[in-house]
Amino acid sequence: MFVRGRDFGTVASSSSLYYLAYGKLVLTDVGQSDLLSDHYDDPLKNVTYAVFRIGTKQTKLDPTFQYGS
Repeated sequence: MFVRGRDFGTVASSSSLYYLAYGKLVLTDVGQSDLLSDHYDDPLKNVTYAVFRIGTKQTKLDPTFQYGS
């Protein structure tokens, strides 16, 4: 996750998680039913962030590989 510098303190001090299904960063004490209600006031709505989903795969590295001469 990348967070804009001025929003870093807000995200770092909050206990939050990212709901992939909704594409939203949400405080951990907010349930899905609250999130989907019309009365949910999102305290993180003005926070700018980007979430990258990265997969990894097991591989065997060659310890003698040279990147350059």
